[in-house]
Amino acid sequence: MTAQKKFLLFGDSITEFAFEPNQWCLGQALQNIYARKMDIVQRGYIGYNTRWCLKILPDILDGLQDVGIAYIFLGSNDAMTEGCTSVPLPEYLSNIKSMAEIMIARDIKVVIVGQTKIDRPKWDHLHPEDLANGWIRGEDTFYEYALALRRLCQVEGLPFVDLQTKFEEVAGEKWRDLLVDGLHLSGEGYKIFYEELLNIIKIHYPEYHPTNIHYQYPEFFNIKSDLSNLLE
Repeated sequence: MTAQKKFLLFGDSITEFAFEPNQWCLGQALQNIYARKMDIVQRGYIGYNTRWCLKILPDILDGLQDVGIAYIFLGSNDAMTEGCTSVPLPEYLSNIKSMAEIMIARDIKVVIVGQTKIDRPKWDHLHPEDLANGWIRGEDTFYEYALALRRLCQVEGLPFVDLQTKFEEVAGEKWRDLLVDGLHLSGEGYKIFYEELLNIIKIHYPEYHPTNIHYQYPEFFNIKSDLSNLLE
């Protein structure tokens, strides 16, 4: 019996908070639906941008075995106007492309996730220190980065989770309710992300959709009395 393959969640704080226990939980939902099928591996880093993540990605992958599929979800920190996490749009796109190429070279199926919309008034109110430093997360900039990323994925043939569009489709003018602080996702926001992620996997990588992966080891009612099929 071979080891279960891994599903790598790679991103910034939105990924690091994906196992937040006080709301609907993306990480727990993925662990549940992939139970005995794939191991969910969380690698989310608060405040990180694509420049730093590109640097650490090979080291992360060197420490993992049997990664079958991964998402890359970065951009909320790159899209700041100033500050140590700000990354110009051309470099941001180049970094995402390079990270995808690194994964593909290791036979990992890649899904790119576009950043959500930003509720700037709420974020600025809760983070006046950012505003004082001129570290602005603007709605226009977030849209520009997400749109450019979508276009890059279209050109490169990379599956893309378009959260900005999906949030508008599902919540309409109430999309701000999907963000707990103007940036990070509420439980309902994570649920929409989860459903769209699985939908993209079903379309592009059906072999990694949970409905198409067999359980590791037989189900209990199929185990033969002599255990001869237990390791099949």
